[in-house]
Amino acid sequence: MTSKSGFVTGLILLGLLVLGVGTETRLGGNTLTSVGSQTLKFRVPPKISFGKRALAIRKGEALFEDSSPIAGNRLSCASCHLDDGTDANVLPLVGVASAFPRMSQRYHARLNLSQRINWCVMNSLAGKWLEPGNPELNDLTRYLDWISVGYPKNVPLPWLKRPVLVSDKRYFHSGRGEELYRSDCAYCHGPKGQGSTHGFLAPPLWGPDSYTRHASLDRQAMLAAFIQKAMPAVAMHGIRPGGLSVPDTQSLAAFILRHNRPAG
Repeated sequence: MTSKSGFVTGLILLGLLVLGVGTETRLGGNTLTSVGSQTLKFRVPPKISFGKRALAIRKGEALFEDSSPIAGNRLSCASCHLDDGTDANVLPLVGVASAFPRMSQRYHARLNLSQRINWCVMNSLAGKWLEPGNPELNDLTRYLDWISVGYPKNVPLPWLKRPVLVSDKRYFHSGRGEELYRSDCAYCHGPKGQGSTHGFLAPPLWGPDSYTRHASLDRQAMLAAFIQKAMPAVAMHGIRPGGLSVPDTQSLAAFILRHNRPAG
């Protein structure tokens, strides 16, 4: 897989809930799930081989990193799903194809994988619905199928569950969030949340080029959880990635979400 290609919000997909029954435990940072006598472990997908099918998978991986052909904003799939969806700690998508088709409580419908991708394209990438047979949709689907190889259908994979940081009104301090943003976030994401001008490494956090009001990261509990897991992208002012406190992540989320973004 390629290196981390996206560092902050723009959601997009959104840790998916998987149907089924299982138990989970964490050992040395690795997430495992037990189903009967079978134990499934999060693993980085194998390297893509060669051939016609591999070409389509590579095209899907490239589109995951640079989603501009299907996006209406300056985000990519990798803006939220780090390491092309293979970072175990930040909205991983390894095994996601095994979770579909499934009933969506949010959309009140049974969705297949292509439909779920489309809702992300529309809500997080501010793009348009991709019809069946669309080459970009096919490539993304093949890539997600590839990183799901080896996982059986309808088995609960705990790393796919949607992360939330329980909201607490004591932490809704957007003034503190603005202070943190100016000192720690604006260097990469811009003083006006416009993102980096050098590609997709630091995507816009608000404004016309960011994710829409229908994206999952437009919810404070989810955005705060994402910030706590993924930010800062590199060590800054003595804070290592994932080292922000709960009050600070809640304050940052409150500050970011008070700004305008596309209606969707």
